[in-house]
Amino acid sequence: MKGEGRVEARVLFETPQSEIASLIRSRLERCESASLVAGFVTVDGIDAMSDPLVARPDRLELLLIGAGTHKAFQACDRLIEAGVENERLQVHLGFTRRAGRGFARYHPMLHSKVYLMEMTGGGACAFIGSHNLTHFAMRGLNGEASVLLEGPSSADEFEAVRAHIGEAAKQAVEYDPAMKDAYNWWAVEFLGGLKSHVDDRPKDDLGAPTIVVLAASTESELPGLGEVIYFEIPDAIRAMRREVHVFLFDILPASPTGVLDAAKCMFRGVVVGLEDRRGGVELLADWEVETGRGTSKLVRTDGRVRPRPRDGVQQVRVEIQDVLDEEFLYLPVPPRTSWVPVLDEMDAIDATGSPDSFQQADAFQTAVRTESWYRVIGLDEAGGRKASAYRRALVEMSPEAGGYTLMLRRVRSVDDESGPEIRDQSV
Repeated sequence: MKGEGRVEARVLFETPQSEIASLIRSRLERCESASLVAGFVTVDGIDAMSDPLVARPDRLELLLIGAGTHKAFQACDRLIEAGVENERLQVHLGFTRRAGRGFARYHPMLHSKVYLMEMTGGGACAFIGSHNLTHFAMRGLNGEASVLLEGPSSADEFEAVRAHIGEAAKQAVEYDPAMKDAYNWWAVEFLGGLKSHVDDRPKDDLGAPTIVVLAASTESELPGLGEVIYFEIPDAIRAMRREVHVFLFDILPASPTGVLDAAKCMFRGVVVGLEDRRGGVELLADWEVETGRGTSKLVRTDGRVRPRPRDGVQQVRVEIQDVLDEEFLYLPVPPRTSWVPVLDEMDAIDATGSPDSFQQADAFQTAVRTESWYRVIGLDEAGGRKASAYRRALVEMSPEAGGYTLMLRRVRSVDDESGPEIRDQSV
């Protein structure tokens, strides 16, 4: 009678990093039929289950894949070659919608992990939980949790599992070996869309950081298009390919913030020459920005500059390209930060996970699996001395430092009537 009998439920495992492949495989070896559903599949995951399926191809009722690697689909081909019927292999392509001229790359996907086996003697078992068919999940390297149900095949719990699998299969398509590239492309597109959603930091920049030069000019003439301006910046900034905006004033403002609309002229320039380590003894330039404590003045040269830069600066020459007719809001540049994991080398998990080996292990994979994985207990800033020098340079070229040659990021003004503006902090 339907629903009769007691189903036992066991939580797997007390330790999140626990090998599960041998448990699933041992039941695969004894079952009459199996339906396997996984949100993400790699070649290692399929190979971990393949021995009992190759030994008896008719036992595989369904292998339903949400997303997979190209090699995972090659492993599917090997199952077909071993005698598994093609129609037993299904791919769930998720749901998407039109977006502009394309489609939504980040979209709902099949994320189920259900492994149902119909056993001899009227029994059944099902692994339900977080384990995908991947190396890290199957071999106990990921932190995972699952529940193992065992009991009479007629129990209500197994009817519910079958209904779930059946509905997922209705939404899927039959695996086509000729479409491996397409299936893999679709998974990669999803991951690309996922990346943009995970990295949801504000993205209001209009390109690379911009060098902004403010200077007083009492000359009777102004720089012309094609003329070259010389100035100096900290060498950690690396000015190559930076856009440069030049703002000239009759009288230098007391502070660089909030004063750009008072400029008498504004120019856009590009870097045409760089010198490091005080290498520019005599350089071709029509103008020079002379700076000092609280001063910044643009002066005409005789066509050459003979600077005496201090240590640690980069000598920059910029050619005026055109008048700057766009108005921007300028904000400080956040430091570029990369990170390295901090490892607890006393807390490791063995990469092999179990004495069983994968069938398709090549030399590289074997080498990886002989190493250990260490628990990450924190993230430290990477870069060392070079990163520190860049941060110091950003501080030196920030509005708060009081200088007039600045490194800023451009943001289109939110209020078109407000005019160009430098702010000393992000808003």
